[in-house]
Amino acid sequence: MAELPLIKSVAPCIFDLKFDFTSNNKVAASDCPAAVVAMSTVVPVSTDTNWKVENNTLTLTNGSNEKVFPIAQDPNEIKITVSIDLGNGTPSTGLMIFKRL
Repeated sequence: MAELPLIKSVAPCIFDLKFDFTSNNKVAASDCPAAVVAMSTVVPVSTDTNWKVENNTLTLTNGSNEKVFPIAQDPNEIKITVSIDLGNGTPSTGLMIFKRL
């Protein structure tokens, strides 16, 4: 996962990205396919992605690949904490904030 300026250079639409969490526990991304690709190693979302929220964590599952993220949510937004290895063995933490539409 790269820093935000790099993601913005390959996916200028990053701030238009939307995730749709459906009642059948599927999640789909829309409005910025380039961002989905750029973030795929950190936040893997595809047509096969399932989701669940339990104990303030969001779990995204694609087959046998499972990613778990701490979250905080209220009626208007969800905050997802992601941990990124910047390549030097030192993890960096980022916060993704999504508004409920």
